[in-house]
Amino acid sequence: MEQLFFAALSFQAFYYLMVFSRLYFYRTQDRSISPKTPVSVVICARNEAENLKKNLPPILQQDYHSYEVLVVDDASGDNSREILTDLQAQFTHLRFLSITPDQKMTLGKKQALSLGIEAATYEHVLLTDADCFPASRNWINSMALNFSEESQLILGVGPYVMQKSLLSALVAYETALTAQQYLSYALWDMAYMGVGRNLAYSKSLFRQAGGLAQHFYLPSGDDDLLVQQAAISTNVGICISKDSLMYSEAPENWTSWLRQKTRHYSTGKHYRLAHRFFLGTFLASKLLLYPIWLIAMILSPNLPLVIGMGAYQILVSSSLLNLQKKSGLPISWWLVPVLDPLYAFSTVVLGLFSTFRQTAYWK
Repeated sequence: MEQLFFAALSFQAFYYLMVFSRLYFYRTQDRSISPKTPVSVVICARNEAENLKKNLPPILQQDYHSYEVLVVDDASGDNSREILTDLQAQFTHLRFLSITPDQKMTLGKKQALSLGIEAATYEHVLLTDADCFPASRNWINSMALNFSEESQLILGVGPYVMQKSLLSALVAYETALTAQQYLSYALWDMAYMGVGRNLAYSKSLFRQAGGLAQHFYLPSGDDDLLVQQAAISTNVGICISKDSLMYSEAPENWTSWLRQKTRHYSTGKHYRLAHRFFLGTFLASKLLLYPIWLIAMILSPNLPLVIGMGAYQILVSSSLLNLQKKSGLPISWWLVPVLDPLYAFSTVVLGLFSTFRQTAYWK
């Protein structure tokens, strides 16, 4: 049993010391530089009247020289259109389009997103959601700074607002670890996902990748499956500056979180085989680490087992602390001994649950 523990520990050490190493030493861009790229911010909204009223103004008041905000009202049944009309009277760079109920073709937001991207004025689009708000007035500047002739797909980070609860701590931990993985893989030229609430790419790249047509039938996957299609070794950039974060409210309860993660996890089976292998190996070794260590300690407690687990906890904590300093992500890194095993267990449960549960609607 002790040998199995050190085998699982070796896998985890490989990921933290090797795979995550480039992110650990990654240096963020000089945020004092102002890029010249005009940007279209595209937001899809379905029955989000209150969120639009609350979250659109900070996006419309960005400190950026040339941008528009385009909202696609996806067959909403509330007063979203009235709120958008009122905001448009105050902000001339706000535009909106409407999909009527009889025009709606998909369960998710892919129809709305495709329409918004094609209708965007500028070549470079920056995506977020109606229930999100930027960390600063420099959100657009920070994300656009990473565009170049080569980098046409920019992966940002979308944390949740922290609350004083175990669920909130777990959600923040899962968000940070997920970001640590997809940003690190991107730096190793193996980008596999991004988050739709903070993602940017060029319209040309979107068209070359075939848009969302390949998975139009799926309610989710407008972000990670597009990255699967479009990412190559030379066209992906990452953005983890504190100004670039796009926040959203954390799930209110465990049921809401379960529903949200089930929708997200349902697209994982469509990832490339190599991505599924590496992600699965990471999760499996993390999941096995704790019960094997506990059994080994019960059967034959010894100092190497204690030192091994202690070293692992320090490794994980220092890695997350480094990410927090770089990005400003809210992470309870001092709760790693509790959150890490809980994360591993919950991920497996959610993955199994998503296999048997059919996702319903986006909103």
